[in-house]
Amino acid sequence: MAVAKIVVIEDNPVFMGLFTAFLEHVTPREFVIAGTARTGEDGLAVVAQLQPAAVIVDIKLPGISGLDVIGRLRAEDAAVAIVALTDADPGAFRAPTLAAGADAFVPKEQLRTELLPALHGAVRARANPVASEDHVDG
Repeated sequence: MAVAKIVVIEDNPVFMGLFTAFLEHVTPREFVIAGTARTGEDGLAVVAQLQPAAVIVDIKLPGISGLDVIGRLRAEDAAVAIVALTDADPGAFRAPTLAAGADAFVPKEQLRTELLPALHGAVRARANPVASEDHVDG
């Protein structure tokens, strides 16, 4: 797998720092954080400029909500992998997040165990949509 560019859209600077350090430490040969943004509007602009393989989006953002960002990203680029994060109640946000177009949903408290599998799966699925459709359980 080639190194994939990621954009992270997260409004909390402390969490952004911890999150980016975690990703850079555990996936230096798989993913590179190409850009970050603290608002939905800025995130959309960074994604348009950098054309990453994946975007990690916090659901609760100032300005445009994470759900709206996900919907706009999906409408503009069917190939980008989108992983949503939240510290809010997962039960309330999981279905709307996936319906908006996210490939995966990860509660922030499960970041250490769930993020990498979700990111790998989302990038792989978007890179090869036909093969992914063949393996959908149903």
